[in-house]
Amino acid sequence: MSRTCNTVITTGKSFVLEFQKFLKCIYDVRELFSSDEIAYKSLAKFGEYLREIQSLFSSLIEQTTHSVLRTLTRMLKEDIRKVKDQGKMFERLSNDYDI
Repeated sequence: MSRTCNTVITTGKSFVLEFQKFLKCIYDVRELFSSDEIAYKSLAKFGEYLREIQSLFSSLIEQTTHSVLRTLTRMLKEDIRKVKDQGKMFERLSNDYDI
């Protein structure tokens, strides 16, 4: 689960970087239509919408990193260790009882 979450975050960050390149291309293409006001404004508006989507997706990735991955990592390091320790104690007590 932790590995999959790391993969999702890494892939999401790569997606954001590639999406930023795509947005730059849209703004570059927009400049080719500087003489056509309708096309220029349409590409500008489209770029603004996509930039907002990219911003929201970036926030989602950051929140996933902070909330899910950190909580999962803490759980694996602390809580699972406690369960393993309890399991070892149970085995020891079980062996003592059997003896």
